[in-house]
Amino acid sequence: MTEQQIKNALVHLFKNKTLAESIFRSGVVASFSRGDIVAKYDSLLSCFLMLLDGSVNFYVKQDGKEILAYSLKNETLCLSSFEFGLQKRPSPFQIISNLDCVLFRIPIDKMTEFLNAYPEFMIPLFSEYAKCQNVLVESYKTLAFSNLESRLRVFLEDDANRNKTHQELANDLGTAREVVTRLIKKIYASN
Repeated sequence: MTEQQIKNALVHLFKNKTLAESIFRSGVVASFSRGDIVAKYDSLLSCFLMLLDGSVNFYVKQDGKEILAYSLKNETLCLSSFEFGLQKRPSPFQIISNLDCVLFRIPIDKMTEFLNAYPEFMIPLFSEYAKCQNVLVESYKTLAFSNLESRLRVFLEDDANRNKTHQELANDLGTAREVVTRLIKKIYASN
């Protein structure tokens, strides 16, 4: 992304050119290729992350198993980086680039300055929080009321998942590769 594209994305996110310019001067651009680890489990996040382009996945693990918790796509604010950064707590997520992506990192200490100087800085944060809440509700509904085949169909509709191996899909859905392979064959046979 060019400098101007980054500035335009920040203006689009924050709807305030002066604020976007201040953010741009305070942050750092980081680019990642598909499959790169953006942040490891239990890492301390010292920056607020904004995904300007691409897609990243957030994974959680328990009892040796890992599953996709959620994804972020173009021009999205990462509220968990804000929360864990402010509280200086380790993140329970591993963040992996799902597509080539461009992240913009703002040091957490700058965040409080922006909140004090630009009260409108909260508007996109609350908007993103509301979107996250809606995604969470939809995820619960999907898990509670949809079978694995339906979940896989929805998952395959996302362009970012189309080039994944059966094993990668299985890891994201928390199941075995053989199950995914069998379901994909069934899906193709029914189409």
